[in-house]
Amino acid sequence: LEYSRLAGYSRAAKVVLLHGSLSVVEQEMAVYKEAFTKQHFDVVYPSEVDEKSDKEIDGDLLNFTNIMDSVWNGRETDWVVLMCLSPTDGEHCLKPSVYLNLKPYQKVSRIPGLRNILWKKDALCSTMFRARHMHAFHQSPVSPLCWILPSQLDQFIASAQALNSPQHWVMKSVSSGRGQGIKLLKYDDILTLQESSFNTRAVIQEYIPNQLHVGKNLITVMVYVLVTSTSPLRVYLHEEGRAFFRQPQKDGFSKVLEHVWHVAQFRQYLRRTYGVLTEQKASQSIEQAVVSTLLIAEPLLRNAFRQLFQLEDGGYYQCQHCFQLLSMELMLNKTFHAVVMEVNGQPPLSQLPLGGDSRNSNKQSVAKDVVNLIFGTSLVARDVARAIDSVLGANDFSCRAGQEICLSTGDLVYLLDSKRERQFRGHFHQVYPTANGAVYNDLIADLKSELVDNQHDPGLSGTQSSVDLHNFLTKLEITYQTVSMSHSNSRTNSEDFINPPHKSKKSSYQEALIDNVFGEDSDHHVDGCSDDKSVLPFLGSLAVSQGQLDPPFRPSTLTYHVHVGHEITRITVEAVAAHCRCQARFGTKEGQMNSVKWVLDIGQNVITIFVADISHAEVWILQRYYVYIARAELSNNEGPFNVFLKHQVCSLVQECDLTVFAGKRCGLQLMSESWLQLKERTHRLPSCHGTPEGRWVVPCMTCNNRSSCFWRNSTWLPYDCIHRVLPRLQLRYCWAERKVFIIGDSTIRGVMYYMLEMLNGTLAHWHKSHTSLSYSDLGQHMSFTFAYYPQFWLSENQQPVFERVLYTLLRKFVD
Repeated sequence: LEYSRLAGYSRAAKVVLLHGSLSVVEQEMAVYKEAFTKQHFDVVYPSEVDEKSDKEIDGDLLNFTNIMDSVWNGRETDWVVLMCLSPTDGEHCLKPSVYLNLKPYQKVSRIPGLRNILWKKDALCSTMFRARHMHAFHQSPVSPLCWILPSQLDQFIASAQALNSPQHWVMKSVSSGRGQGIKLLKYDDILTLQESSFNTRAVIQEYIPNQLHVGKNLITVMVYVLVTSTSPLRVYLHEEGRAFFRQPQKDGFSKVLEHVWHVAQFRQYLRRTYGVLTEQKASQSIEQAVVSTLLIAEPLLRNAFRQLFQLEDGGYYQCQHCFQLLSMELMLNKTFHAVVMEVNGQPPLSQLPLGGDSRNSNKQSVAKDVVNLIFGTSLVARDVARAIDSVLGANDFSCRAGQEICLSTGDLVYLLDSKRERQFRGHFHQVYPTANGAVYNDLIADLKSELVDNQHDPGLSGTQSSVDLHNFLTKLEITYQTVSMSHSNSRTNSEDFINPPHKSKKSSYQEALIDNVFGEDSDHHVDGCSDDKSVLPFLGSLAVSQGQLDPPFRPSTLTYHVHVGHEITRITVEAVAAHCRCQARFGTKEGQMNSVKWVLDIGQNVITIFVADISHAEVWILQRYYVYIARAELSNNEGPFNVFLKHQVCSLVQECDLTVFAGKRCGLQLMSESWLQLKERTHRLPSCHGTPEGRWVVPCMTCNNRSSCFWRNSTWLPYDCIHRVLPRLQLRYCWAERKVFIIGDSTIRGVMYYMLEMLNGTLAHWHKSHTSLSYSDLGQHMSFTFAYYPQFWLSENQQPVFERVLYTLLRKFVD
């Protein structure tokens, strides 16, 4: 399934088609163009447009060229991306019938029907009006109470009178935007509306009491939301965002465009003014409001798809081709509870205001991350299969009667896309599905009983909803955060809001922003240790020199994951205990304090941090944190290898930055034969004896570009012979009744595991041990024993010599 989808994308012409009003296309594609160019896309611009008119041109995708006309009418046309850059909805980008016949790799930047569910002011109000009777919505509202006028005027007046309090209300014109047309109403104004036969289309909202202010100004927060699947839902938030200062109510709460903060400045303000825990609470509230809003909208989108595509009862079109970048504007009260005020389906990246400066690099950051996330390619099927196996306890995903979870083809495509997007999310942060999915359990239960038809059968290719798969997806996210089943007692915690953790390395741009707000060095740490007895025994800060903590740091979260590239070989981890009587110690309770430099193996690395109470005669361990650092393999972002395509064959004796053999060439060297010719020639070579000289050979698109190589297909080849791979039975015969002792570092440990897998056929479990390991259950009286050497974390006067390690190993494991 994975190969069939990636293969189509790799063969397709990388063409971006544009649809929308001329002004929007010109502005927004200036931001997106660099991102698409880096992905080797060709952008097809409109050739003929009525430049005097800024109206949407229906029917033939902005121009009247043959290629656009073919796309609109569903005729065979080779393209990958259709960018809908207009204030109107997705059904005007393509005819509904064309959506149903798109190729798997083709993407459209619109979700049909979203405009009439969330995008328009009255649509958002209508959607939230349906949800207000739900228990979860009542307990934690994600949007203020609202009514649509004039149709719901009587209902609004009845509700206002029932409250019997000096409540204020905000009325917004449906047609206006950007904070215009907003009026604050009092109770007397409501009676005037009733008497005047009010007939203008508008939305009236509850006035949020105890609003959060910065100084004398009300503040609202705008976040970028990327939806790449509607059902089941898949949502990301971007670290870019804005905090808007608002005029007082007498000026209609309009935005103060010359006074706009980056969201990093707003977070820093919350930390400095209210503390780290309060800032984290506000961040989580924003995240949950965004996700809850989209969960409420999901069943309505499913119904909209049925109507738009004229599907029979029970039929469902998932729109796997659809994605959309949204912006949501939220308001917080003084207890830092967030509610969604507006949703914009065409956020203007070309007009990101920030104190009068558009900051082109930050506009392009969002666009680049959208393109990279949607069109990243990597092989993830094995990882997904293992995770499903861990959750379901079986590797048969087919649908049969009586199964608790039935994964259709569409569901598997969703899981593959989810895992692949994680690897290319850049500054996006996945907020649904999440390992902290339990926070949405009440809402999911309400949706299940109120809005969702549970009798829907996904069949062979359809998909299920978030309601159907919520528990499964939550467990799957937890599995992804767990290194192996042997660490099942590790605590997996929630992901957090949009930004990287506040102690991670900020860009110089964000540092400058924070400097402008507080007039001091942004590197100054304000949340050091405290002598307050009420401070809990947690870490006060945790930071890494490479990558980002996932989830972002918060004291109560004990497990973190960091992903770094293959080129990163060392990482520095810094931690400070929250209370001054405690210390952060690495590895053991007597380990290094506050900071450690760690040499990274390829794959997973685990760093344990102890919060140690040093106020007693003996050190007390009060808490443990785990940081799992995944260093990517050299082949991490490779696409599928097609042996029949023309490749260069490159040899590698040694790396140029790590030369071993003087006088020999370094780096990739071009060979004269093709990959198929090389395989055919080496097959005829005699078997090797001893340790003959050789080199690595790898197929590449070009030897001048290491990133174009297919490193998974690299192999070690001697010059004049070949090492034969023996059948497993013959290997077991050779190793029968032998005891194998292996001493070395992580590379040698990896060689041992490879030998075990070759002998046993599988590798059920493995450990990145820095002590000793023993495997004696291999049958035929075979056993393998390993000891780690050298023990680099110890000081030189404490490290055992090689002979001592060998002697200890022999005494311990020889009968």
